Amino acid sequence: MDQKVPPVRVSPLIKFSRYSALILGIAYGSKRYSYLKPRAEEQRRIEAEEKKRLDELKRIARELAEAQDDSILK
Repeated sequence: MDQKVPPVRVSPLIKFSRYSALILGIAYGSKRYSYLKPRAEEQRRIEAEEKKRLDELKRIARELAEAQDDSILK
């Protein structure tokens, strides 16, 4: 049952093609990452500003609700 199969010789053309595809994939990924990174940072900055604005609006609404509750009860 423990018979070992001898390794298969892979064609140099196939080896070259595989390594070429690997290198091209790495190059494409690097270029794509450098293209998308500034856009993602800008999007995160905009989302952070929007969150601050919404938090401020919620705080103001909560304060107004508390002020109205106090005036109605008294």
